[in-house]
Amino acid sequence: MLPNRDTGRSSNEAAGNGRSMASLMQGLFGGRNRGSLLRPTRALGRSGRRVLLRGASKRAYSFEILDRDEPAALAGVGAVYVYARRIAGVSRQPGFRDDAADFFHLSYIGRTADMAGRDAEHDRLGHFAGHGLDIVLLSAIVHETIRAEIAADLLDLHRPALNELIHGRRPDSLS
Repeated sequence: MLPNRDTGRSSNEAAGNGRSMASLMQGLFGGRNRGSLLRPTRALGRSGRRVLLRGASKRAYSFEILDRDEPAALAGVGAVYVYARRIAGVSRQPGFRDDAADFFHLSYIGRTADMAGRDAEHDRLGHFAGHGLDIVLLSAIVHETIRAEIAADLLDLHRPALNELIHGRRPDSLS
């Protein structure tokens, strides 16, 4: 960044009383770049494909598309996750903004600090037996507060039936 002619300081330093934008971001994100808090640096699944889901706030969230068996290998991975069913024979329509609306029926939205453990618990309790769910959409997120906010935003818009069946009508209850 070029220094300001009048003060000799960069515009970031001048605006922040001597603190650069980089140091502000480092303070907010604990020395990590912002992206590392919101998504993994490498693909977690075999395909590496991603889809965007929108919440009630109209924010878009990027999710990796995993086969149903893949979450079992993700011990210790904190995530917002969606169990879904692939919709066969649906082609993309021009003008759609949300790919998930075209390809998947979203059946359950949750959040967890341990994806493998949560997946095993859902299997043990038989939550998804007989529903034909073959896809897990996963967004790996380090911080619980961010996971809770994203999951609530998605639930406010999509309101999957299995969330209501498993947890009742409590909007704040997620697994």
